Amino acid sequence: MFKLYVYYHDVLRYTIFASLEKAQELRNQGFYVDVKAVSAQH
Repeated sequence: MFKLYVYYHDVLRYTIFASLEKAQELRNQGFYVDVKAVSAQH
């Protein structure tokens, strides 16, 4: 699981927890996506 920071026209639109496939899907739609790994907290 990754935290995706989704930008459009250099403005952060939203953050979501999703897969790399979702990140690629958003990039294909024209968004800039910054992907951060989420470490498991035990």
